[in-house]
Parts: sequence; structure tokens; C-alpha cells
Amino acid sequence: MYRIVAFLNRKDYSLSEYLFLNYYWILTFGGIIAIFANVGWFSGLLIPLLIYVLWFKSARKPVLSYSVLDILWLFSFIWSILTWLFNSYPNQGILISYCFSEQLSYMFIYWVVRKNQKINVDTIIRTSYVPFIITCVLGIYLYYAEPAWYVAKTADYSTDFEEWEFKRLRSILDGYTIAYYIAIVIIFEFFLYAKNVIDSKSYFNIKVLSNRNLHFIMLLIASFALFLGIQRSAIVSIALGFCIAVYYSFKYTKLANLSKMYVLIAFSIVTCFFSIAHMSDAQKLFYLNKVDSFTQSGSDLAKERLVLNKHKRTYEFMGDGVGRHNMYADKFNPRTSMRDGEYMKILTEQGYGGAFILALIAFYSLTKCLKNFRYLSFELSIMLMLLISMIGANPISTFDKHPIIYWMVLAQIANFKKNNKYATNFNNNRYL
Repeated sequence: MYRIVAFLNRKDYSLSEYLFLNYYWILTFGGIIAIFANVGWFSGLLIPLLIYVLWFKSARKPVLSYSVLDILWLFSFIWSILTWLFNSYPNQGILISYCFSEQLSYMFIYWVVRKNQKINVDTIIRTSYVPFIITCVLGIYLYYAEPAWYVAKTADYSTDFEEWEFKRLRSILDGYTIAYYIAIVIIFEFFLYAKNVIDSKSYFNIKVLSNRNLHFIMLLIASFALFLGIQRSAIVSIALGFCIAVYYSFKYTKLANLSKMYVLIAFSIVTCFFSIAHMSDAQKLFYLNKVDSFTQSGSDLAKERLVLNKHKRTYEFMGDGVGRHNMYADKFNPRTSMRDGEYMKILTEQGYGGAFILALIAFYSLTKCLKNFRYLSFELSIMLMLLISMIGANPISTFDKHPIIYWMVLAQIANFKKNNKYATNFNNNRYL
């Protein structure tokens, strides 16, 4: 039986572990609180706090075996500190404190996953199914119903960006978080099908309360919501994840359960035509402009996001300070945030040295995943998704893009040893 409604057994986890593994429940409640109580800091404060608590509790636990990624993590952290010591700028102390409460805090989940097998991406995704359905269904309803408070919320966001950006599906969450949420879950589901993973009642102490048909319906709803979100990197990443899952299935499981994946793709295509038919002319134009960025031969999307320095900044070896251009920077130094493009943001804040460390992390993690494709195919897909997303978004430094996933996946790659049972629950079969 495939799991769609999953609840952790509270007795098997400490309070901090239990709360953190219900990460997407926290985001959902945070979104609801932000709407009705106008309090937007709930989840953004609670998640970093839980990370620090988990890191402190695991500090004395040994790492079973050290990895190159451990060294690169250390270099990345030290380099971040050095960028502060070699730079001076307005409100530096406040921005550094914010950085420790947001951007740098996400890095510490790496060591939690390295030392605690209970904390992993797989379990977070399993426990996210209910809030996932809530978020998608509400998002679809709000997109078409357009209540006044929802229009006001999305219109305010669009004032700083493109005029029709608010026509994306957003649901109750901030920014485009729903698109990355959907992409991560759907890629995970592809590998459930491709690997033919059948859940047992004792599977990692998670209760199963559903069946395979509901599980498939969830994917159909997700596909609908994803299309309305019009997030290019998420859609491309899902297509890439699907191809990797199909290849995996061809090579190792002889296409077990892939027929339903093809039905899902067919339904998604029908959904596209249905949604376009019910769009206004302005919405159609916005969507087609997004599609043109991929299909038109003259489009220079990568150049726009990577080569063209629209912020007119200079790049130095040490950068100008980690966290100086994060989303919260505008509160203290107006119009200094960089929200579109992690690569350019890292190059600006951490300089050539920080960019080189990121390149080493990406190279090593991808190389290890490719060498151990049978066992790290899911991690490979998520890493590729994040690296693609970094062209036009900040998925490793901005809270609403789920940066914890990046560091957790890196830790799972570091944990992998082909002859060692230290693994995440989803990939226990990798050692058989």
C-alpha cells in the first residue's frame, strides 16, 4: 500500500525531531497565521530554532565516517565568516544577526542529518502529504475565486516585479514556495513508482492511512497546481526527474508501475489546454511569455540571469558580505536585496572564493550520485533541480524556497556508503 496520509509515531522521536520532521505542517500553519493574524514570522523563526536545537543535541554524536563534503561544508562556513571580517557596510551587525537566524542556520541541518538517521528528506516528504493536498487545493480555489484579501496579497508582491506576476498560483504560502514544494514531492513520487517501493505497516514507524488510488489523485492535483504556478525551473526539474526515473526503471526494475506515470503526464497535458482555455487574455500573454523563454531560439534567459549584471555590482575575491543582499536586507538598506539568481547572489556576497566552493560542492555531489546512480538517483534529481533553480531563484538561502532540502540532500549523499547500512528509509533497498 502506498502512503498518502502519514503520521509519525510520536514515541519514536524527541519533541524537536518530531516538530522538524513535520516541517511542511509548520509552513502550512504559518501561512494560515500570516493570513488571519498578519503574523508572518512564525515558521521563519521556528524552523531555524529547531535546527539549532537539533544541532546542539547532536553535537557530541560521532560521524560514522567523514566525507569530502564535510570539509567543503567547513570551508563554506568559514568563508562566510571571513566575508564579514573583510567588509564593512551599513547596518552590518543587524544583517549578520539576521543571517544567523536565516541563511546560515539552514547549513547546520547538514550535521544533524549526518549524525541522526531519523532526520532525512524522505520522512519530511512523507509527512508533508496532508499539508501538500491542503495547499494545492486551496491554491487552485484561490486562483479561480480570487477573494479580495488574496488579490491584495499577491498584487502587493507584484508591485516590485512584473505586472502580471501576481497571476501565478500562490496558495496560502509566501512567494513561489508552492512550486518548489510541488516539484520536490512529485520527483519523490516518480522514484516511488520507478523503484516500485511498497510500504509495509512497520515502514519506519509511520502509520499508513490510505491507498494507491488516493496517492495517484494527489499527483493529479499537484500537476494541476504546478501548471497554474507557472514556475519554469520547477516544471523543467520535474521533467528531468521524470526522465531519470524512467531510465532507472528501464535499467533496474523493468518499468514496474510506470504506466500510471504516463497517465499522469497525459493528464497534465490535458490540464494545460483546459487551464489555458479558461485564462484571461492577459494571463495567456503572461504564460506564453514564460513558455517563449524556453522555446524561442532568440531567448537569452540564462544570459539574463547569469551574465547580465542588472544590479551593476562589482565582484571581488572575498565578496561584500554573506546575507548583505538577502530578502530582509531591504528593511535596513533599501533596494539592496537580490532575489533572482543564487549564483549571482553568491558571487556578489561571497566573491570568487565562495563561488568556487559552491562549484566544488556541486561537482563532488553530482559525481558521487552518478557513480552510484542506482542508489542515489533521487538525490541526483533533487540536486539537479536545485542547481537549475539557482539560475533564477535563491533555493539555498531564502526560507520560502526550502533551503533545508539542499543541505539535507548533501548530507544524505555524504552518508552513503555502498557497504554500510547507514541510510535514509526511502533508500534502504540501495544496499540489497
